[in-house]
Amino acid sequence: MKKKPSSIVLFHLYLLLGIVLLGICSSCVSITGLTDGYDKLSSINKERVCYLRDSGGPGARSTGTIYLVSANELKKIIEQSDKQHQIVYEYNPNCPSDVCVPISTFVSLCKKYDAEPIILARYLDNALFDLSVGDIPFYGIDHSIYKPRAVYKYVPLYMTDLTGSEMKDDGSGNLFVFEKGSIKKRTDVNGIGSWLESASLDR
Repeated sequence: MKKKPSSIVLFHLYLLLGIVLLGICSSCVSITGLTDGYDKLSSINKERVCYLRDSGGPGARSTGTIYLVSANELKKIIEQSDKQHQIVYEYNPNCPSDVCVPISTFVSLCKKYDAEPIILARYLDNALFDLSVGDIPFYGIDHSIYKPRAVYKYVPLYMTDLTGSEMKDDGSGNLFVFEKGSIKKRTDVNGIGSWLESASLDR
């Protein structure tokens, strides 16, 4: 009677198989969205990324450029807006969800409700450089003050610093509504309209 392989042996065989398959997949598929994405940019696009503090400050606007901005710098941009409401779109490149609307749709939504559109990319991606709308600046998260490069770790730290409230990376909303610089609501494209209409009636 043949002896069955032990569970420990089977575990190591499956583990080895998993490592081999992961190596094969990673050699032919580029996985994005795990880290800040800078290393995956083309050499041309790397030159189109700059820190806001090195480019003339909040007034800097150049089509095709992504400005890396700290939470404190973005706070100042929000506070200096002349609009009643400012909406930060935490943009997730390559997101398949219906709440991850195109940049142009977000900008149109802001114009409808006379809100200031602020686009903030969670991570860098080559496709971002073709998405600029008019003269609206495109921002990326400057995570240099946070140790982790993993997106799921630095994004909640950044958004917590930006809003002053603990924020979790749990998919509960990618639109952050500010009113005269103060955070009022975290929502998504399905809930933003009714909230803004209600806020307008309350004024």
